[in-house]
Amino acid sequence: MTTATLTQPKSKMFFSKKWLLTAGLALAAIIAAGLLGWYFFGNQSNLPASVSMEEFEQVSGIRPKMIAVTAGGGIIDFRYKVIDSTKANVTMRNAQKFPRLVIDDTGQVMNPGINHIIELHDGIGYFLFFPNVGNVVEPGMELSVMVGDTRYGPLVVK
Repeated sequence: MTTATLTQPKSKMFFSKKWLLTAGLALAAIIAAGLLGWYFFGNQSNLPASVSMEEFEQVSGIRPKMIAVTAGGGIIDFRYKVIDSTKANVTMRNAQKFPRLVIDDTGQVMNPGINHIIELHDGIGYFLFFPNVGNVVEPGMELSVMVGDTRYGPLVVK
């Protein structure tokens, strides 16, 4: 006597659901990375000329002290000293004037994405953290600080 063997019929779907889910997630990750890069690195070809430290302080109320790559390359640490607290508080609370970093070689502008909510005082040093998306900033590179349409630099990254 012979026995019948049952076999699973082949699926008519060309792609499996697991493959489609994986491809969809990969596409979503690529789109998210592109949007983050666009947000944090707005490429600006018409950058203003760099001004003297004195001019920058007159406009912003701050004196840039240092830019360094920290946290294993993932964060850019910008240190500054408040020279005029009235101007500095206006600068830090105005989205149009809030400090941005410019990669001098490429013209890419980096935004920290947050504004200060603290009261700044004369003679005190403060810091801002910028995300270093893709580790594009490395020690030894030259960056400028831009407040509104006023740019100061270059500063060598530590």
